[in-house]
Amino acid sequence: YVSIDSPELVNLYKKLYENLNLQEEKREYTPHLTIVKQRPRRPVDLDSIRKRAEIIPTLEYTLNSIIVYFQPKEHSIYVPYMEIPFRT
Repeated sequence: YVSIDSPELVNLYKKLYENLNLQEEKREYTPHLTIVKQRPRRPVDLDSIRKRAEIIPTLEYTLNSIIVYFQPKEHSIYVPYMEIPFRT
């Protein structure tokens, strides 16, 4: 993943957990974008991904919504739970 330094996202995360009455996770939340997920029996060439990431310019964009995912069982796929639109 690529971590994102954003106190605003940390606050949003805390508010979502509070408002949805979700059980708090044991580890601290790190705002991030998941780029690739390694899975057993499905190898990923991380060196190739790192090289490709180095040539991508820094992007700036407007975020219109976020999708909250959850993982029903440990090691299972993430499933969309809800989309939260932002005012534009």
